[in-house]
Amino acid sequence: MHHTALTTSLLLMAACGPVKLDDSASDDGATSPDTATGDDTGPATSDDTDDTDAPDTDDTTGEDTQAVDDTASADDTGDTSGADTGPPTSPVSALSWSVHDEVNTLIEVRFTLDEAAEAWVAFSFDGKNWEESPARTLEAGEHDEVLFGIPADMDLDWEVRTLVAGAETASEPQEARTESLPSNLPLPVLLDWNPAESGSEGWLYTSVEAGNNNFFGPYYALILDREGRVVWYHSPEDDRLAMFPRIAPDGSHVLIDQTSIYAGGTTPELLRTTLDGAQTELIHPAHWNLTYDYLPDGTMLYDDSTDGTRYHLTALRPDGTEEQLWSCYDWMSEIKTVRSWDCQPNTILWNEDTNTVLWSMFQTSTVVEVDLDSGEVIRQFGQLDGSWTMDPFNAMLELQHFPNYSADGTLMVSTHIVGQRGRQVAREFAVNDKTETLEEIWSFENDLGYYAEYAGEAKRLDSGNTLVGLGTDGAILEVTPDGDVAWGIEFAGRLVGQATLVDDLYALNEGW
Repeated sequence: MHHTALTTSLLLMAACGPVKLDDSASDDGATSPDTATGDDTGPATSDDTDDTDAPDTDDTTGEDTQAVDDTASADDTGDTSGADTGPPTSPVSALSWSVHDEVNTLIEVRFTLDEAAEAWVAFSFDGKNWEESPARTLEAGEHDEVLFGIPADMDLDWEVRTLVAGAETASEPQEARTESLPSNLPLPVLLDWNPAESGSEGWLYTSVEAGNNNFFGPYYALILDREGRVVWYHSPEDDRLAMFPRIAPDGSHVLIDQTSIYAGGTTPELLRTTLDGAQTELIHPAHWNLTYDYLPDGTMLYDDSTDGTRYHLTALRPDGTEEQLWSCYDWMSEIKTVRSWDCQPNTILWNEDTNTVLWSMFQTSTVVEVDLDSGEVIRQFGQLDGSWTMDPFNAMLELQHFPNYSADGTLMVSTHIVGQRGRQVAREFAVNDKTETLEEIWSFENDLGYYAEYAGEAKRLDSGNTLVGLGTDGAILEVTPDGDVAWGIEFAGRLVGQATLVDDLYALNEGW
């Protein structure tokens, strides 16, 4: 919720001052004190044209003017029922602030309300316009608010604004400053930004490897602004991976996978958390390997395996019970001999409209779509026997990542070009169930030299642009339908995880 800036209203009041109309002056046609300084502009009388009576006219006019002044003065000081008492007084006191204990880019402000009011915090930094936290209806007493979206080492101005009985007020202006980022957190480089062509979302949620090897941690889940500056971060403990950071289905918090498939030695867990960490939950799937999806009812779908060969799609329900929904090993055994990691997925993605799951296997360059109601594979794309036809054939999948359906029902995927190492492309396919064909209708191969040996994604945005991740080459690009880069960042050769554009950071702090 946004409000008209208090500064504007105060300037207008200072320029115009309170306006008061005197009923008696209006009734008898006398001029106001402000206008009775020159020629009489009221109706003409016989005295007005009689030169000999001019002194009397002057005296009479002066008496009338004084009478108006006296009446106005009496009204101003005597009858206060309709008087303007000036700007309202802010009910805010005891203001203070501090930097968040764990995230150096978050500012926590505290204040006291002397009476119940609708209140919010307005803040400005880096010469930008004022931003606002969501307005809340609060009782009298002590309150706090966390400010999001501020880069590290940044000075800011802030104030608490209130709305009481329709009148907006502002507290005394305050100053604060965020602190430095952790020394081992990699910083991106802004490649390009064309606001006219990029989407309206102000932030990007993703993850990045911060160690010396792409798959062995440590990792950071983080949020960047459009200038490529880190405004929020979290690092899993014990060098666990975080390659699939996601937004909760209801948009009220973030999800951070904290797996140990490569690092080993620790228990994998899924972290649910608000941005300020005031509400958190850890979920522990029994035999979780790498990837997952999280459903609106609180069910977690994940890749369950104890030996690296017999993989299952397993559901962990909110009540803690687990259910194996589909066996990749049993399905693939009917096609070929199953070797280690043949079934290992790098994507599990649930489709709410069809209650199906896309299961992407990089080792065998194949994607299957599993119907959760029947437990059957209803679509198969890629290189294993039984897969659909690719049109053209050279659009075949190879070490693909993050297949997903767009809002138009097309299949989006990031893939290598078969037989041409060093070339990676984002592809969009029309899905033809009658002919079991994937027909390529759009593609983007960057000319910036980026090639992700592993990982990556291509995801259609509401704006019509496509978000392209370049995995181990560390770049994330927002691409227009014409193939122009509207925005991009690069973490110089570090693996970046799944990425999501975000338009409201405060929504990610609402919790469940």
